[in-house]
Amino acid sequence: GMEIGIAIVVMAITLDRLSQALGHWGHTHSAPGLPFTARHPYLIASSTVIGGGVLMANTWEAAQRVPKSWMWSHAQYWEALVDWSKVNIYSYTIWFRDQLEGFILLPMRDAFATLPWLAVVVLVFTIGWFINGRRLAIMSSSLVATIALTGFWAQAMISLYQLTFAVFLAALIGVPFGIWAAGTARRNSVVQVALDSFQTFPSFVYLLPAIMFFSVSETAVIFAVVLSVSVPAIRYTIFGIRNVPGHLVEASTMSGCSKRQTLWKVKVPMAIPEIMLGINQTIMFGLFMVMIGGLIKTTGLARELIEAQPNVDSGRAIVGGIAVACIGMSIDLLISEWSDKRKKQLGLIEA
Repeated sequence: GMEIGIAIVVMAITLDRLSQALGHWGHTHSAPGLPFTARHPYLIASSTVIGGGVLMANTWEAAQRVPKSWMWSHAQYWEALVDWSKVNIYSYTIWFRDQLEGFILLPMRDAFATLPWLAVVVLVFTIGWFINGRRLAIMSSSLVATIALTGFWAQAMISLYQLTFAVFLAALIGVPFGIWAAGTARRNSVVQVALDSFQTFPSFVYLLPAIMFFSVSETAVIFAVVLSVSVPAIRYTIFGIRNVPGHLVEASTMSGCSKRQTLWKVKVPMAIPEIMLGINQTIMFGLFMVMIGGLIKTTGLARELIEAQPNVDSGRAIVGGIAVACIGMSIDLLISEWSDKRKKQLGLIEA
């Protein structure tokens, strides 16, 4: 599983870096009268490489397909790590799982499952009204009401509880880490590579360590979601901190602020809208991962979707999918509108 995941990560990072470089590659202008070879060096070089590669692949088998004797498998090292973890860590993680579920997760699940739909609709309407008036209030609360009308209200609230706790942990980890990583260009460059790796791992790969450490449980689902969705919280925090307008940072420095004061009194407050957009993306990714987490423990809307597949119950799956979409869209509306409003108040975008 790790070998396959790493192969996908390497492929994705390669394509990402090439596309980024292509995006920054501006127009090139050659002086008139130059020969074709001087005007099109990249075309000639790439054509030569492609032609030479095709020729080698047709005459030398090793150029077509890597021989097995050249390959190096690292699966056994990951297997050894798993075996060591089972012997030395498993008992501690199971104890942690039991405490977390007994005192936090299960009471929280029961509390969410008993939330009255009308109270939640009114709450969302009120939040939307205070953020941006009647239009947002009606749109967001209508989406929440749609969830109740699908008949999957209790299941949706169980999924929402998993999402809420996982996103809380992801933000608790990701935002402070992002603030630290944004401190220097060196940290940022190193962290970005790690973020690219985590973001391009196939989602189901995160289920493996979750089951390994916490067995089949609510904690395993939360753990898998946190591993998968912490990336946007970190990435958007870094982006927000590093893209605070330079004149504001310069003004704070000239006013006598230390680096710490500039960070906490200027950069972080100005970056809050971007950080909230990162939280928003974390919620969107988390909602998807909660459904994937149903492969570990089928609860909430994930159960409805998974059970509908072998029974070819398309209607049930579509209605369940609509409920999932309504959760995501209602949250996205509220956070996006708040972020835009806050950016206008801070003068980051035009009102």
